Amino acid sequence: IYIQNCNPLMESVIINDNNASQEGGGILSINSSPIMHNMIIKNNTTNDYGGGACFFSSSVEFHNSLILNNESATGGISLYDQSSLVMVSSNVLGNISTQDDEGGGIHLYDDSDVNIVSTIIRNNLPFEININDDNNSISVDYSNVLGGESGIHINENFQNQEIVWGTNNIDSNPLFCNPDSGDYTLAENSPCVGTGENGANMGALDVGCGPYNFS
Repeated sequence: IYIQNCNPLMESVIINDNNASQEGGGILSINSSPIMHNMIIKNNTTNDYGGGACFFSSSVEFHNSLILNNESATGGISLYDQSSLVMVSSNVLGNISTQDDEGGGIHLYDDSDVNIVSTIIRNNLPFEININDDNNSISVDYSNVLGGESGIHINENFQNQEIVWGTNNIDSNPLFCNPDSGDYTLAENSPCVGTGENGANMGALDVGCGPYNFS
């Protein structure tokens, strides 16, 4: 999906198994403000930036969305040229950068900013969130991030960042019902149940199975 100079609302769309020769395996947005609800963006690839989605000079919102198993030079979602991302009640899982020193789940560059609320970000490689330029900003609240605040990686050459590690963040196994089969609903005893903002669940999905048995 290619978005330029427009402000679309996208709801309940599955974008999967695409390959791009340049930026944005699943979505490329330039100078736009897309709002996305109940999206699934998975298994998309590119040898360039943003396997799942790449945003240039764009302001984007994701709500109740799954960003899964995308692969590129910078992993799942990439932001450039003063882009901004609001991500609420979503999952960013298993995205991979083909470079071992940048990227992963979310990649920021060139004065971009990210606001993350009630979201699960885990098992992205090599980093959950990566910053590779100066003057970017990140705020995280009510979210489950692998490694906690240390899951945010900043290139040692670019330390001029604004990082707000906010309220009620955790680093815990989310206890998905059956992630190996693509079921990312939550077990009844998941630490993500009722611990998001305003008592919502963390992540995109509700309870889908009984309590996880640790025995």
